[in-house]
Order: sequence, then structure tokens, then C-alpha cells
Amino acid sequence: MLAWDWKEVEDYKEGEWQVGVDEVGLGPCFGPIVAGAVVLPDRDEMSEEDMGLWSQVRDSKDLSKKKREMLDQFIRNSGAWFGIGVVTVKEIDEIQNRHTSSHLAMHRAIDAMRKDYEKTMNESMPLHRILVDGVAFAPYREIPYTTIVKGDAKALAIGAASILAKVYRDGQVLDLCEAHPSLKTFYSIHTNKGYPTPAHKKGIETHGVSPFHRMTDAPCVGKTVNPVFK
Repeated sequence: MLAWDWKEVEDYKEGEWQVGVDEVGLGPCFGPIVAGAVVLPDRDEMSEEDMGLWSQVRDSKDLSKKKREMLDQFIRNSGAWFGIGVVTVKEIDEIQNRHTSSHLAMHRAIDAMRKDYEKTMNESMPLHRILVDGVAFAPYREIPYTTIVKGDAKALAIGAASILAKVYRDGQVLDLCEAHPSLKTFYSIHTNKGYPTPAHKKGIETHGVSPFHRMTDAPCVGKTVNPVFK
């Protein structure tokens, strides 16, 4: 089971409340960047069945689609506090830095989580630390943060956040494919989820781009939007 509390910090205090954050969509040249933020529930009040389900949480990339979707619903109904943050294609192109965009998505996810968390928050439950998957993060308000390489495979809150973000983003991408079938036939977006695979890049070279591509990303720069999307 991934670590329930991340204690690998000098000033860790037993029982501190930690929020795990992770993003999905940094690598694609299509679609939004999405982040999840999760504060785990109190495990002292948890059933054995729920503990068993939490033990199945992993980095979202290591789970089957069916298992991700099952755990997504479990996390949402487990008593955990959570939020989703989205940075749109338009915003990504305006910012022109995918890492800055990913930090914005994480901040928005924490904002969304705090709206729920603060309904039950009291002085004994301040957020003590943000656990971030990766090596970099933009400071969020006054809350200390810790970056963890491969954190979604080490810290349970980050693993849970990665699942929420992955399921949400995949759902958004597949909805676009249903509304615009040419995304499937031109670029195979329904299978590559916007990552610049050889088939996706060939589709861009052959057909141009869609309004949902990131025009500042290398495969899309200078390309025109195919008329089928207009």
C-alpha cells in the first residue's frame, strides 16, 4: 500500500493533514491539462472494506481503465476531500509554458478541494502540507509543499489525485471524440488521448489541426484548422 502519510520531511508532525496533487495532460499536444487534489479521510474511522480499496490505489498509469474508473468512484464517495482543476487549450496557448499551465491546474484543483474541505475544517484540521508529484511546483498561498519524484507511486494522496485527474481528462477527450468523429478518423484521439504518437502527428501533417489542439506545441505550430471543424 502507498504511504498514507508522507513523513520524509524534516518538519513532519504526526497526524498532519496533507493534500496530494497530480496533473494529467502535460505531454499531449491536444486537449486540456487537468489536475486532481485529494485529502485522505481519517483512517481511524474507516471500515476494513474501505481500507482494502484504498490499498488498490496506484499511479493511474499502472491501472486498467476499468480499475481506474472503479477507484475514481470509490475515492469520490469515500469521505475524502477532493477537487479537479482544468486549464483549457486556449489558456495553455496564452501562457505558452506547459509547466506553468500544469501548476495553474494544480492550484485550481486545490482551490476546488478547499471549498469542500473548509466546510468541515476547524482549527485542529489546517492543511499542513501539499504533496506534489514531480520536481517543481509554484508556491500555493502560505502552505508548505514537498515535491516527490514518482510521487503517484509512493504517496497515497498523490496516487488518488492522479486517478481523479486521469479519469476526468479521459472523459473530456472521449466526449470531444463523440461530438467530433473526425478526431478519431484523422488523429486517433480516442486511443492516444492527445499524445503526439506517430499516427497523431501523421494526421496533423495530412489534415491540419482541430480547434482542440495546442497551437503553441511543436507538432501544431503553423498548422491550419481543418474546415471540417468549422
